Amino acid sequence: MARAAVMIEEAAPAGSPGAPLVLVGLAGALTEAHHVGDVLRIDRVIDAEGAPHTPSWNDPFADLPAASLTTSAGALSTRGERDRLHRSTGATLVDQEAASFVALAERTRRPWAIIRAVSDGVEDRLPAGIDGWIDGSGQVRPLRIMAACLKRPMTIRSLLRLRRTSDQALQALTGSLRHALDRRTP
Repeated sequence: MARAAVMIEEAAPAGSPGAPLVLVGLAGALTEAHHVGDVLRIDRVIDAEGAPHTPSWNDPFADLPAASLTTSAGALSTRGERDRLHRSTGATLVDQEAASFVALAERTRRPWAIIRAVSDGVEDRLPAGIDGWIDGSGQVRPLRIMAACLKRPMTIRSLLRLRRTSDQALQALTGSLRHALDRRTP
Protein backbone atom coordinates (compact mmCIF):
# COMPACT_ATOMS: atom_id res chain seq x y z
CA MET A 1 0.00 0.00 0.00
CA ALA A 2 2.95 2.33 0.46
CA ARG A 3 3.50 2.32 -3.30
CA ALA A 4 -0.13 3.31 -3.87
CA ALA A 5 0.11 6.13 -1.35
CA VAL A 6 3.18 7.61 -3.04
CA MET A 7 1.70 7.31 -6.52
CA ILE A 8 -1.60 8.88 -5.43
CA GLU A 9 0.19 11.73 -3.65
CA GLU A 10 2.25 12.44 -6.80
CA ALA A 11 -0.76 12.26 -9.12
CA ALA A 12 -3.09 14.51 -7.11
CA PRO A 13 -3.43 17.91 -8.76
CA ALA A 14 -2.16 20.65 -6.46
CA GLY A 15 -3.40 23.65 -8.45
CA SER A 16 -7.12 23.27 -7.73
CA PRO A 17 -7.55 23.14 -3.95
CA GLY A 18 -11.35 22.67 -3.99
CA ALA A 19 -11.60 20.46 -7.06
CA PRO A 20 -12.92 16.94 -6.50
CA LEU A 21 -10.56 13.98 -6.66
CA VAL A 22 -11.87 10.91 -8.48
CA LEU A 23 -10.18 7.52 -8.33
CA VAL A 24 -11.10 5.35 -11.31
CA GLY A 25 -9.91 1.82 -11.95
CA LEU A 26 -10.32 -1.89 -11.35
CA ALA A 27 -11.29 -3.96 -8.30
CA GLY A 28 -11.85 -7.57 -7.39
CA ALA A 29 -15.18 -8.96 -6.22
CA LEU A 30 -15.45 -10.26 -2.67
CA THR A 31 -18.97 -11.65 -3.15
CA GLU A 32 -21.09 -13.17 -5.89
CA ALA A 33 -23.08 -9.92 -6.04
CA HIS A 34 -20.59 -8.43 -8.50
CA HIS A 35 -19.35 -9.84 -11.80
CA VAL A 36 -16.58 -9.07 -14.27
CA GLY A 37 -17.47 -5.89 -16.17
CA ASP A 38 -19.78 -4.41 -13.51
CA VAL A 39 -19.11 -0.68 -13.05
CA LEU A 40 -19.85 0.58 -9.57
CA ARG A 41 -19.91 3.81 -7.61
CA ILE A 42 -18.26 3.26 -4.25
CA ASP A 43 -20.55 4.45 -1.47
CA ARG A 44 -18.33 3.35 1.43
CA VAL A 45 -14.63 2.59 1.89
CA ILE A 46 -13.64 0.49 4.89
CA ASP A 47 -10.05 1.22 5.94
CA ALA A 48 -7.56 -1.16 7.60
CA GLU A 49 -8.87 -0.27 11.06
CA GLY A 50 -12.44 -1.03 10.00
CA ALA A 51 -13.54 2.62 9.92
CA PRO A 52 -16.00 3.52 7.15
CA HIS A 53 -15.45 6.54 4.91
CA THR A 54 -18.24 7.97 2.76
CA PRO A 55 -17.51 9.77 -0.52
CA SER A 56 -18.26 13.47 -0.44
CA TRP A 57 -18.85 13.87 -4.19
CA ASN A 58 -20.81 11.46 -6.37
CA ASP A 59 -22.93 13.85 -8.43
CA PRO A 60 -21.98 12.74 -11.96
CA PHE A 61 -21.99 9.07 -10.96
CA ALA A 62 -25.29 8.90 -9.05
CA ASP A 63 -26.86 6.62 -11.69
CA LEU A 64 -24.25 3.89 -11.18
CA PRO A 65 -25.02 1.03 -8.80
CA ALA A 66 -23.29 1.36 -5.44
CA ALA A 67 -20.87 -0.99 -3.68
CA SER A 68 -18.62 -0.98 -0.65
CA LEU A 69 -14.85 -1.30 -0.96
CA THR A 70 -11.91 -2.20 1.22
CA THR A 71 -8.20 -2.19 0.54
CA SER A 72 -5.80 -5.10 0.79
CA ALA A 73 -2.03 -4.82 1.04
CA GLY A 74 -1.66 -7.66 -1.47
CA ALA A 75 -3.54 -9.61 -4.10
CA LEU A 76 -6.17 -12.05 -2.86
CA SER A 77 -5.50 -15.18 -4.86
CA THR A 78 -8.19 -17.54 -3.55
CA ARG A 79 -11.89 -17.61 -2.77
CA GLY A 80 -11.06 -18.31 0.89
CA GLU A 81 -9.00 -15.12 1.16
CA ARG A 82 -11.80 -13.11 -0.42
CA ASP A 83 -14.43 -14.66 1.85
CA ARG A 84 -12.38 -13.86 4.98
CA LEU A 85 -11.91 -10.22 3.93
CA HIS A 86 -15.62 -9.86 3.14
CA ARG A 87 -16.61 -11.34 6.51
CA SER A 88 -14.21 -9.09 8.44
CA THR A 89 -15.10 -5.83 6.65
CA GLY A 90 -18.52 -6.28 5.07
CA ALA A 91 -17.10 -4.87 1.84
CA THR A 92 -18.13 -6.37 -1.49
CA LEU A 93 -15.08 -5.19 -3.50
CA VAL A 94 -11.34 -4.97 -2.89
CA ASP A 95 -8.48 -2.95 -4.36
CA GLN A 96 -5.01 -1.84 -3.26
CA GLU A 97 -5.32 1.94 -3.56
CA ALA A 98 -8.58 3.26 -2.13
CA ALA A 99 -7.52 3.67 1.50
CA SER A 100 -4.48 5.76 0.51
CA PHE A 101 -6.63 7.82 -1.86
CA VAL A 102 -9.29 8.47 0.80
CA ALA A 103 -6.63 9.45 3.35
CA LEU A 104 -5.16 11.98 0.90
CA ALA A 105 -8.56 13.42 -0.02
CA GLU A 106 -9.64 13.77 3.59
CA ARG A 107 -6.28 15.17 4.73
CA THR A 108 -6.44 17.85 2.01
CA ARG A 109 -10.20 18.42 2.59
CA ARG A 110 -11.03 17.64 -1.03
CA PRO A 111 -14.35 16.19 -2.15
CA TRP A 112 -13.84 12.69 -3.53
CA ALA A 113 -15.42 9.79 -5.37
CA ILE A 114 -14.33 6.31 -6.42
CA ILE A 115 -15.53 4.41 -9.48
CA ARG A 116 -14.48 0.79 -9.93
CA ALA A 117 -15.03 -1.86 -12.59
CA VAL A 118 -14.80 -5.51 -11.57
CA SER A 119 -11.82 -7.23 -13.23
CA ASP A 120 -11.86 -10.49 -11.30
CA GLY A 121 -14.84 -12.32 -9.85
CA VAL A 122 -15.01 -13.93 -6.43
CA GLU A 123 -14.22 -17.37 -7.91
CA ASP A 124 -11.30 -16.18 -10.06
CA ARG A 125 -7.82 -17.22 -8.96
CA LEU A 126 -5.01 -14.75 -9.46
CA PRO A 127 -1.60 -16.11 -10.46
CA ALA A 128 0.68 -17.06 -7.58
CA GLY A 129 3.31 -14.40 -6.93
CA ILE A 130 1.47 -11.64 -8.81
CA ASP A 131 2.28 -9.15 -6.04
CA GLY A 132 5.99 -9.35 -6.91
CA TRP A 133 5.44 -8.56 -10.57
CA ILE A 134 5.39 -4.79 -10.04
CA ASP A 135 8.15 -2.84 -8.34
CA GLY A 136 7.88 -0.04 -5.78
CA SER A 137 7.48 2.61 -8.49
CA GLY A 138 4.71 0.78 -10.33
CA GLN A 139 6.90 -0.66 -13.10
CA VAL A 140 6.29 -4.17 -14.41
CA ARG A 141 9.01 -6.73 -13.70
CA PRO A 142 8.96 -8.84 -16.91
CA LEU A 143 11.70 -11.24 -15.77
CA ARG A 144 9.69 -12.20 -12.70
CA ILE A 145 6.63 -12.81 -14.86
CA MET A 146 8.62 -14.96 -17.27
CA ALA A 147 10.15 -16.91 -14.38
CA ALA A 148 6.68 -17.55 -12.92
CA CYS A 149 5.43 -18.78 -16.30
CA LEU A 150 8.42 -21.10 -16.71
CA LYS A 151 8.01 -22.44 -13.18
CA ARG A 152 4.23 -22.88 -13.50
CA PRO A 153 3.09 -22.99 -17.15
CA MET A 154 -0.58 -22.71 -16.04
CA THR A 155 0.28 -19.14 -15.05
CA ILE A 156 0.09 -18.25 -18.74
CA ARG A 157 -3.56 -19.31 -18.86
CA SER A 158 -4.29 -17.26 -15.71
CA LEU A 159 -2.57 -14.22 -17.21
CA LEU A 160 -4.52 -14.48 -20.45
CA ARG A 161 -7.80 -14.77 -18.53
CA LEU A 162 -6.88 -11.79 -16.34
CA ARG A 163 -6.00 -9.76 -19.42
CA ARG A 164 -9.34 -10.64 -21.04
CA THR A 165 -11.40 -9.83 -17.92
CA SER A 166 -9.43 -6.63 -17.25
CA ASP A 167 -10.00 -5.49 -20.85
CA GLN A 168 -13.71 -6.25 -20.48
CA ALA A 169 -13.87 -4.27 -17.24
CA LEU A 170 -11.93 -1.32 -18.69
CA GLN A 171 -14.22 -1.15 -21.73
CA ALA A 172 -17.29 -1.09 -19.48
CA LEU A 173 -15.64 1.53 -17.27
CA THR A 174 -14.80 3.73 -20.26
CA GLY A 175 -18.40 3.56 -21.50
CA SER A 176 -19.82 4.43 -18.09
CA LEU A 177 -17.46 7.38 -17.63
CA ARG A 178 -18.25 8.73 -21.10
CA HIS A 179 -21.97 8.49 -20.33
CA ALA A 180 -21.55 10.27 -16.97
CA LEU A 181 -19.41 13.05 -18.47
CA ASP A 182 -21.64 13.48 -21.54
CA ARG A 183 -24.61 14.09 -19.23
CA ARG A 184 -22.67 16.92 -17.54
CA THR A 185 -21.67 18.64 -20.79
CA PRO A 186 -24.11 21.45 -21.71
